[in-house]
Amino acid sequence: MVKADAYGHGLLEVARSLESVCDFLGVARMEEARALREGDIGEKILVCSDLLYEAIGYAVENGVTLTASSAQEIEVLAEQAKEKRRPQSVHIKVDSGMNRLGVKSLKELSSMIRNLKKAPFVQLEGIYTHFADCTDQEFTDEQFKRFMCFVDAARQTFPEIIAHCASSAAIFADRKYHLDMVRPGINLYGYLREGAQNRGVLLRPAMQVFSGVIAVKRARKGESVGYSRTYVAPEEITYAVVGAGYGDGLKRALSNKGKVAIGGRLCDVIGNICMDAFMARIAGGAMPGDEVLLFSDEAQEELSFEHNSALCGTICYELLTSFTARAKREYVK
Repeated sequence: MVKADAYGHGLLEVARSLESVCDFLGVARMEEARALREGDIGEKILVCSDLLYEAIGYAVENGVTLTASSAQEIEVLAEQAKEKRRPQSVHIKVDSGMNRLGVKSLKELSSMIRNLKKAPFVQLEGIYTHFADCTDQEFTDEQFKRFMCFVDAARQTFPEIIAHCASSAAIFADRKYHLDMVRPGINLYGYLREGAQNRGVLLRPAMQVFSGVIAVKRARKGESVGYSRTYVAPEEITYAVVGAGYGDGLKRALSNKGKVAIGGRLCDVIGNICMDAFMARIAGGAMPGDEVLLFSDEAQEELSFEHNSALCGTICYELLTSFTARAKREYVK
């Protein structure tokens, strides 16, 4: 899965590194599929969101596999594929318990199958679902059993379709969920490590985030630092102004909570994080141009994405995908 700019790691670079080792590249939006095609990515692309009618034309013309969740969507897709005289592949999404997207009844699935049988330019290539909570084994098994009823029903007419249900958490939860294809997402980038380790797989986080010191300043006891005066110096302090802020994707929730490393030493983030900068109290020497390590799972625990996401009251997915285009990506192989 390379949706959401490859979980913040850079869509095209990640796709190019995966192109030769996967059967599909999974995205959430047609805009992402378009970016892949315009970046000369020729691999199969599966758009894993509900069908947007205005996007069908591009999909048909550029070999992008779509998701359908209703008989009406199959009907619209069939009309446009026939009009363009081009084959169009589709996967049916099943709502097995997530209660988000997908066909929810076998009766509706039967209507979809009927429409597919009348659509010579539409090829049913696959059927899939998404699990709500893989830490709940009982509920996940219920979802799996429900999904397999849909798979069995669809294969009565289309026996060659591929079935898939395992995203990152499910891949390491139970092998029975692997079926014909799996959809690794966050674990491609080194996360959900505990489940992987339980299966003897070592995941290494791919991303580290750096910035630089742009100024070194002092504040006297009682002086405040930053917007809204949320930090008041308890004594005379030295602090660095660092050239990264929430405009780059750094979460403002880390204000007065987070830590960064300057010269290998942990430094407290002080004051409110600004759009373009933040301040960090330093104990040793520092000077403009010094490297600042913001996030890394290869350094102190306080710099890990999982630790910082907990400080923000969220999950590491959100932190990883928060970095904006202004944050330059550099790739090391």
